[in-house]
Amino acid sequence: MSKATQVVDTPTADVSAIIGQTINKIVAFSTATNTNTFDCGRELSSLKALTAPYEKDAKSGLSYNASVKKAGLSHGTAELWRTQYETLVERNIPEPVFTALVRKGVNLSSDRFEELGEHAEAMKALQEMTVADEPSVWLVAEALRKWFPTPKGEGTKDPTAEVARIKAELQEAKADLDGIAGISSDDPRVSKLAAAEQKRIQSKVDDLTGEFNEELVTLAFLVRKVIVGLLQIGEGEKAREVSKTISELVQQNGTKSKTK
Repeated sequence: MSKATQVVDTPTADVSAIIGQTINKIVAFSTATNTNTFDCGRELSSLKALTAPYEKDAKSGLSYNASVKKAGLSHGTAELWRTQYETLVERNIPEPVFTALVRKGVNLSSDRFEELGEHAEAMKALQEMTVADEPSVWLVAEALRKWFPTPKGEGTKDPTAEVARIKAELQEAKADLDGIAGISSDDPRVSKLAAAEQKRIQSKVDDLTGEFNEELVTLAFLVRKVIVGLLQIGEGEKAREVSKTISELVQQNGTKSKTK
């Protein structure tokens, strides 16, 4: 077993301090007025490497999932930002290019683009794409969808339906969490089981919260397409109405991860 993968039973003060500093950076980046998800992704990537030796050491409290919770992020959001950053670095894709394509609904860190690096035409298109040229971005986005179609059987999910589904599951999980929190017993076995169940449900709530927020982002991207189309045909007033409606929807349904 190499030093890099060896499970460390007792973390040193230095390692604990570095992990703590990394968590603080993630908190600072994620709570900034203009959150840079790539800054968060970079620190999350470092956090993943730093905590790897402690993944099976529950006593240390230094596992990746535990550290992500300390940073106030849901697991889903953290993994989205981390994988996006790592994809950007591994494939040498400029940050503005990656971001511009995400805004067009093309996430290059998703599994469908796993063979992107071996597709010469796609890599050439990315290198030549001009971010400031909106039509250029649209053309590259559409070409990428054609070159890397959604795998059969997966299909394209309706983001509106997904938001409704996840919200219902989230509300149910939160109700379960409130119910388990109200259980009290003098029997230590019951208390232990209740604590374990509470931890399991809280983890589910955190994951659903992250998934819910990601679907809201996807829905916002699609709405943006509609707004741009309306503006292009001179329907400015209609575009403002759509923008106002989606803003109200996000405010009503938006949620933050609740960690304990």
